[in-house]
Amino acid sequence: MIRKRRQRRLHNNHGNGHKTWISYATLLAFLLLCFMFSIVIAVIVNSNTAIGFNNRAQEKETAQRQVEEENRVKNKIIKELITTFRKNDLHINLDEKTGDITFGGSIFFEKDSSNISDAGKKRLEDFFPTYIDVLLSGPFKNHVSAIIIEGHTDPTGSYQYNLDLSQDRASSVVRTIYSKEFPNFPQKDDLQKVLTANGRSYSDPIYIKGTKSIDAEKSRRVVFKFRLKDDELANYVNKLLGEKP
Repeated sequence: MIRKRRQRRLHNNHGNGHKTWISYATLLAFLLLCFMFSIVIAVIVNSNTAIGFNNRAQEKETAQRQVEEENRVKNKIIKELITTFRKNDLHINLDEKTGDITFGGSIFFEKDSSNISDAGKKRLEDFFPTYIDVLLSGPFKNHVSAIIIEGHTDPTGSYQYNLDLSQDRASSVVRTIYSKEFPNFPQKDDLQKVLTANGRSYSDPIYIKGTKSIDAEKSRRVVFKFRLKDDELANYVNKLLGEKP
């Protein structure tokens, strides 16, 4: 009887040890599996990160080339405008960096008026068809996305009053261009697709050089601008280039 009990006890102990060994083996296998899984995840993440950096770099490089091409086109347009105005003996205030053309407000309008003067009409007739011929004919036509006429005022009076006045002045220039009395030019229909008139009130004044005082006479002005189709891309690229790699 005693021998049988010992045999059963030994048998039970042997069984428990076997179960304990199985539990340890299972735990080790599970840990090994987790370790291998973490390695796989790390490899995938690092690969995706490297691909992301490469794609980002390629995106920047491609966009940068497009912006450089846009800058070359803009420079060509500005040079062509300068050459054409000189040939036609037109004395135009043109910014050679931006291509913006500025006319003092007194050239087109009397003070507090949005009715373009006879002298202003004559100046517009001499300048505008030549300007549009450069922008909307030949090699530059497909690059230009917008032509903007901006009205600006001095800070006399309220912002809202000057906003209305500046908008009316910009719109008055457009109305004059499309009036029956204005000389016809071939690009009139194409111009409608890209032309806008904006009033800026006194939000962008011109200061007397070397001071913080506003030059009221120079602030009253009408500005002609053009924009290229890749201008938004240029802003995007500048943002990209400002980001940390």
